[in-house]
Amino acid sequence: MPQQFKSTKMGKGETKVVYSHKMMALQWMDRKHVTILSTCHDDVGMTNMRKINRKTNMPVIKPKVVIDYNNSMNAVDKQDQQLSSFPVMRKYAKGYKKIFFYMIDVVIFNNYAFELFQAQGPLPCGS
Repeated sequence: MPQQFKSTKMGKGETKVVYSHKMMALQWMDRKHVTILSTCHDDVGMTNMRKINRKTNMPVIKPKVVIDYNNSMNAVDKQDQQLSSFPVMRKYAKGYKKIFFYMIDVVIFNNYAFELFQAQGPLPCGS
């Protein structure tokens, strides 16, 4: 990460941006520092979330990079949720067998997700 991100303190909602070649490094202060590298975004578009902060009565705004990241991480969260709903492996398998069965589960789920992805078509960067 850039040196500019390490030293200074930020207030809630503040952003810092550094550009290098075709890459953007963004640091945004929410409850904690959120740092993102992006090759898809070339500016810091702030988006109104249509929510109101209860303490300040001000609208909540987020960088578009963070919103796109949260939307694209949905599939990973679903994979974790679906794989955790089968705890049989944790009870009966020991040692390397746990890793083997976990990898089988991941391969099966990824195949399922890939079939859905092919049916829908790829999403463009940043949408």
